[in-house]
Amino acid sequence: MQRISHLALAFVPLLISVPTHAQHRRELLVRLRDDVSTAVAHSSLTEKQRQNMDRCQQTLLLAAQSRRDHKLVNDRDLQHALKDLEKAGKDAAFRPQDRQAIESDLREYRRVERNRQRPYRKRRIRS
Repeated sequence: MQRISHLALAFVPLLISVPTHAQHRRELLVRLRDDVSTAVAHSSLTEKQRQNMDRCQQTLLLAAQSRRDHKLVNDRDLQHALKDLEKAGKDAAFRPQDRQAIESDLREYRRVERNRQRPYRKRRIRS
């Protein structure tokens, strides 16, 4: 019995980390959406660029609201929206501080996703 409890305790951090990662991912997507909204409000975009940013914001919101078992947006659409935001940050007439905020959010989101895909890194053994 004691052996089972030790085994169960070993898996507790894994069970706790999954919801934490999902929550952090949702928070990043919402923050990115808010920063994009602020940037669009302070920019001088064409109507087509504004529509594209609105579409990206909608995708970010749906992705943040999605759960693992009930996806509202697929990963391909989310990646496409992130690429559009990255490209718009370089091309569009955003203020420097808005551009920095978006780029920072994108970097953070990609870092979190990269870590999620590789939860257990191989460690080098030094001799």
